Amino acid sequence: MAGLKSILEKDIVSTNAPQLMICILIDASYSMMEDGRMKMVNDGIRAFLKSGREDIYARDSLDVCFITFGGDGPEIIQRFANVQKVEFNDIVPHGGTPLKTAVEFAVNEIGMRRNFWRNVGVSVYHPWLIILSDGKSDEDVSGPAKAIQKMYRDHKLKGKCIGVGDGSETEDLKKLAPEGHVETMKALEITNFFTMLSRSAAAMSLSAPDAEDDAYEIRI
Repeated sequence: MAGLKSILEKDIVSTNAPQLMICILIDASYSMMEDGRMKMVNDGIRAFLKSGREDIYARDSLDVCFITFGGDGPEIIQRFANVQKVEFNDIVPHGGTPLKTAVEFAVNEIGMRRNFWRNVGVSVYHPWLIILSDGKSDEDVSGPAKAIQKMYRDHKLKGKCIGVGDGSETEDLKKLAPEGHVETMKALEITNFFTMLSRSAAAMSLSAPDAEDDAYEIRI
């Protein structure tokens, strides 16, 4: 029990607050340096965190995680933590686009975090997985795509896939997106995306979590 208590003290800001898990999976391949894409992502994440911390309704509920994928595979740059406790350092692009491995990694992290909250008796909203990428995966994504589509159908996950840049290749993202729908955005639109994500999360935090289903979508 002592170990569990220490985890609770570390992770729970308000025991009355249902948790909204948001995992943002970010392409950190070299191509993200083009057109200032990565700078806009970094700026957008900072704006998202600032907004979440300042929202009196959302800040106790937002449980966020950032995972990048580049030449060395997926890397957790921020494990799930309350938005008020997150420390973010700029992402530096490197290497290729191991999207398959990254998605599998992210889904596993989401599952472990969801189980943690349920085991300690804290209500959870359906987790969100946001994927941002500008190119084709170096790996076949068919396996995780099939699994993630089932999670959408079973109301275990909500998702949004963003193709970054005018020349972004979205075929692999379509396999991972709900109903195959991918948003495409220019670099300058990324900051606005994170602003809308913050508003959407804040609105969600005002609703009641439902263990079976919720009709609320990521409005971006």
